[in-house]
Amino acid sequence: MQEPTLQLEEQSKLKLVNEENLRQQEESKHHQTFFASIRTAVTMFGERFRAFVTDRYTVTATVIGLTLLAVGVKSAKNGFFEARLWKPSLVSETSSITVLEALQHPFQVSRRLFSRPQDVLEGVVLHPSLEERVRDIAVTTRNTKENRGLYRNALLYGPPGTGKTLFAKNLAL
Repeated sequence: MQEPTLQLEEQSKLKLVNEENLRQQEESKHHQTFFASIRTAVTMFGERFRAFVTDRYTVTATVIGLTLLAVGVKSAKNGFFEARLWKPSLVSETSSITVLEALQHPFQVSRRLFSRPQDVLEGVVLHPSLEERVRDIAVTTRNTKENRGLYRNALLYGPPGTGKTLFAKNLAL
């Protein structure tokens, strides 16, 4: 009785060994095909890269395209278009005049050049003590500009409609 049981055990062991050998052979085939596909891909990539590098037109077009892409990304990060094209009106009115702006809007530029307000507080109504302090800021700013010094900072605060923006615009002009 023990002998048939031993034979069955040996047969089951042989089946397991055979199955393990088949599995290893399949894995080996899978590894071989995997490495063959990697070799093929690397070879194709090398051939394409060599063809790319030897074609002067495609290299030039690629370099120009990547340069334009980098400039676009850099200008978008720095807000170039926002700062140059969509400037707030106060900034565009008080900024220095560029040649491009003079060519695009000659009448507005000439009006800005010839109609500068003489008095910084023109149109601004203030309490006399405050008016004296604000005039001091204007005189200091004018002297700083003439002497090419460093400008002082000023913080204007108060309720809406009290002339802060009007004073800042006149001071900037």
